[in-house]
Amino acid sequence: MQDTLQFNTYAYVLNCFAYYRDDGSVDLIDLHVHPAACPKALIPFADCKADLLFLAAEDDHNYRSAEHARYAEELMQKSGKTNYEVFYAPGTGHLCNAPYTPGVYSDKHPAVPGHVVYMGGGDTPELHNRGQTEFYKRAVDFFQRKLL
Repeated sequence: MQDTLQFNTYAYVLNCFAYYRDDGSVDLIDLHVHPAACPKALIPFADCKADLLFLAAEDDHNYRSAEHARYAEELMQKSGKTNYEVFYAPGTGHLCNAPYTPGVYSDKHPAVPGHVVYMGGGDTPELHNRGQTEFYKRAVDFFQRKLL
């Protein structure tokens, strides 16, 4: 059985656990709940008139960004919104830096003082680095098309 840290940080999250990885870092992957479980916490972006870009890291261990992006996409489709784009990056973790910089897979996090937190992407560094480069390119392209 894995060693765990127990969190009761949010009123709607009870008995959520973070796990210690073999390298000693803490994995927060199971700390967050699905956004549908917290409807009052949702930002009503489906009603937004602005064009939106969602960049979702499929190996994000700090926040289930791909799961949340899929849910956002579902809400957009239900509301009839069409001016949005979603890009999913397989193997990419939470910490995405500028392109062609070394990937960062673990870091300190204020939610877990005194511990290093695994952010994802470390099991597939090549995919993570490819994803952070693609995120940057897509964001720049989106801003050039929508803001200039």
